[in-house]
Amino acid sequence: DPELTYLQEGYDHTRFIEQLQERKKKYGDQIQGHVEFTYDPVEDVVRAGGLSIVQFRGKDDLWSIIDYCEQNGIQISNPHTHYLDDDNRWYGDNFLAAKNRWDPQHLLNPGHLRSLE
Repeated sequence: DPELTYLQEGYDHTRFIEQLQERKKKYGDQIQGHVEFTYDPVEDVVRAGGLSIVQFRGKDDLWSIIDYCEQNGIQISNPHTHYLDDDNRWYGDNFLAAKNRWDPQHLLNPGHLRSLE
């Protein structure tokens, strides 16, 4: 369905219900939440993650939803971009320094980092 897309989400395990309720209040049925739970044995906590279905109303609206989620502590792994640095999984300056060291001519995977364009 070209009118539907999705978001990959990570919630704060201490307040995921509040995060979902706040987002539902703002966006109503535009976002259909899907939450899954995994156990993190290292930190001994149950983590909440989601793969929610979103009614697509344009790029600006989608980016607005992503911004709202991130401002409210919901981590979004953005599946709508091929730029690594548009995604919250981006590792930042350390990653970029390693990339520059290992690929100084930027021959590998060109066009995937806005900071190198």
